[in-house]
Amino acid sequence: MKYRQLGRTGAYVSEFIFGCGNVGGMMIRQPYDTMKKAAADGISAGINWFDTAAMYGDGKSEENLGKVLRDLDAHVHVSTKGTVNAESSEPYYDQMKRTCEESLARLGYGIDLFQLHGRVSTDGAARSLTPEQILRPNGILDAMERLRDEWKYKWIGITCLGDTDGIIEVLSSGRLDACQVYINAINPTAAHKKGRKPVPATGQDFAGVIDAAKKKDVGVIAIRTLAAGALAGAPSLNARALLTTNTDPADEVRKADALYTAMGPDYGTRAQLALRYALSIPNLTCVDFAIGEPEHLPEGLRATALGKLPKPALDKMDKLFKSDFR
Repeated sequence: MKYRQLGRTGAYVSEFIFGCGNVGGMMIRQPYDTMKKAAADGISAGINWFDTAAMYGDGKSEENLGKVLRDLDAHVHVSTKGTVNAESSEPYYDQMKRTCEESLARLGYGIDLFQLHGRVSTDGAARSLTPEQILRPNGILDAMERLRDEWKYKWIGITCLGDTDGIIEVLSSGRLDACQVYINAINPTAAHKKGRKPVPATGQDFAGVIDAAKKKDVGVIAIRTLAAGALAGAPSLNARALLTTNTDPADEVRKADALYTAMGPDYGTRAQLALRYALSIPNLTCVDFAIGEPEHLPEGLRATALGKLPKPALDKMDKLFKSDFR
């Protein structure tokens, strides 16, 4: 396992972190002994960070993860996520404090990174948060900073979903330590410079997001590097778990199939090819790797051993992307 510094936090994080979310679902749907063994195997392999959220399994992910880590007497980093209701009259601080304390109680374990979970929208779309609500005095980040200073957690992050311009505005504030970014071999736009000539049928265009994070030394955690299963050959899962706009599940499966057909088995399994691609993205700290079955872990860990993709492979993948995988 290799390690990279998570932005300005100074923490060195394993290239793969253990994702505990609904996609995969190891910490939600598997028997406890299976969860515990998977976590123990991951830690033995060098994974030093586990990522969860209050909404995963309605709190079950946090509960199960906390019990596993306590039973293993593990000393690892933990990140979780909480939300606020912008339409509520309850102050943001009170909402975030309650959410954070409930997560701490379920985990029974310390939180290193607490992340704002939700969508950013410049037009105030339903169930989203505007940059103004996040950044204004007495706004959401003020509340999160206050809780950090009260030693509820060490660092502040955000999930970069929703409107791309709004995400970039929040990242550019310089008030975040880490962010979770949607990026994969089907849609690598988050690694593109803003203003780059668009390419056909990419799905949502996240161009400029990683660049904005880099400018403020914000650590970047990649999410959905397997496109919710499409890149690993699990299209039914992909159809239930879209996070982005302008995205068609059937088209993502087509692209994933075309990618592996073009690249062949020289770079590992379908999943390993996608994971190695993610590890090759500049200015990315680590990959949130969510497993569902015990055998997924060694397959993924093999990708870290194989390492980044060579430049000819990356060039070929870029041409495929520009041609819409045709």
